[in-house]
Amino acid sequence: MKKLLTLLLAVSFSLAFVACGGSGAKEEAAEATEAVEETAEEAVEEMEEATEEVMEEADSVAAEAEEAVEEMEEGSEE
Repeated sequence: MKKLLTLLLAVSFSLAFVACGGSGAKEEAAEATEAVEETAEEAVEEMEEATEEVMEEADSVAAEAEEAVEEMEEGSEE
């Protein structure tokens, strides 16, 4: 009788653990998805900032090059 009761308890505990284990995986997957989305958003923001910095630097270099060309043209006219 004790062995039968022990076996029934072991089976019921096993079923309870298996039944409760599935929801944790879904929650972990949702958390992982949120973390990936946050990381992607941060990466996009950083890329936009870097692009702006590069564009500003390119504009600065282009302006300096135009000035240098104008100076060279003025020097060759004289």
